[in-house]
Amino acid sequence: AQMLALDRCTGGAVGTNRKALPRTLAMPGGAAHHFGALDGEELAMWQEAARAGLDVDLLYAPHALRVLFDTLLSHERAGEGDATTLYLHTGGLEGVESQLRRYRRAGWEV
Repeated sequence: AQMLALDRCTGGAVGTNRKALPRTLAMPGGAAHHFGALDGEELAMWQEAARAGLDVDLLYAPHALRVLFDTLLSHERAGEGDATTLYLHTGGLEGVESQLRRYRRAGWEV
């Protein structure tokens, strides 16, 4: 309720897609996520990003990209595909090699 009131005060239009404040995305259905846990889907997402030329970390970015893509697809299906979306990558590339070693030790092909 406080964020809605703040959004109204800063120029957001309640009941429309025009909001002054950004919306933080979450996994559909509120699924829990355990950062640092080895996950085949997240490894595949990281590998796909790398093939596309995106240098992102292997700990947070795969989950963030999965949430982003799931949200964009659901908005597109609902006819709300015209919203502006901003993704901020905040770094963390230093840990990629150590995370890749963890996957290798667990028997994953990377």
